Amino acid sequence: MDPGTLQLLLLLAFGLLLLFFGFPLFRFLVVLGGAAVGFAYGPSLLTALTARPVEPWMALAAALVAAVVLGLLAWLAYWAVVFLWGAGIGFQLAAGATDAVLLALLAAVVLGILAVIFQRVMIVLLTAFSGAWFTVTAGAGLLGFVDAPAVRFDYPAPWVLVVVTVLAAVGVVAQFRRSGPA
Repeated sequence: MDPGTLQLLLLLAFGLLLLFFGFPLFRFLVVLGGAAVGFAYGPSLLTALTARPVEPWMALAAALVAAVVLGLLAWLAYWAVVFLWGAGIGFQLAAGATDAVLLALLAAVVLGILAVIFQRVMIVLLTAFSGAWFTVTAGAGLLGFVDAPAVRFDYPAPWVLVVVTVLAAVGVVAQFRRSGPA
């Protein structure tokens, strides 16, 4: 199996998880994302701090320590992550619809604030939309509709928007049924 197909299969699996289990998995995914960033950049940070190359065991230790620290920070900064995620989606959607940067920034702030105020509803909506987008993107790549699917929100084909919207609606219903009353 070539690496591109493996990446698409992983994106498809992640998309389906977000689509149908986004709300209950969200806090775990926030911590996992923080740990992944720490693990990826820990060795580079150690190299930058020491200003010299480090031994492989030191790089691994730095990766593990940074993963734990950033995972813990992500747990503690949960509300900031919710805001930033809402803001990121708002900015991408507005930037894809218009060239006005100020409008995109305003959409980012508004969606970020809404994500914090209406946490459960917004997390369900955003995870369902993100999961649908990743699922459709990976599916289109695996089925050969596109050569190298880009996970972008700007200027998609009309059929992509229809499929993502329908799939996101299914994900929203499934998540609300699964998570019970607010």
